[in-house]
Amino acid sequence: MEEYPENSEETYDNFLLHSYRFKATGPNEIRESLTVQAKKVGEAVQHHARSTTTNYYEFTFVVLDNGELEWR
Repeated sequence: MEEYPENSEETYDNFLLHSYRFKATGPNEIRESLTVQAKKVGEAVQHHARSTTTNYYEFTFVVLDNGELEWR
């Protein structure tokens, strides 16, 4: 995934946790990752008869050993 440009005017809202994964990789070692989905602010939602279509964008993060999140 390309790095998200900090000076971008794109903004997102309606964040939700899509997935959370963890795996024991050794004694007292755990690898964790999470994926968050969000919608772009101002992006249109399409309505078709009885269904609604919304574009969600995924952001995946890995939890580092020091507890910080790294965007992947």
